[in-house]
Amino acid sequence: MIRNNQEYSLIFSGDRLVQTPGYEILLESLDEGRFACEQDTVWLETEKGRTQIR
Repeated sequence: MIRNNQEYSLIFSGDRLVQTPGYEILLESLDEGRFACEQDTVWLETEKGRTQIR
């Protein structure tokens, strides 16, 4: 995704979801999930709940 002219990627590293650039671990022990977009907000919905992707 591109936000504020900066490109971000979400990748799996083992069983963790990581946001780059940088190396921000968003969730640990993630089995599955789906993304939902609402207006200008991206959410990751998993069995553990809903997390806003910033």
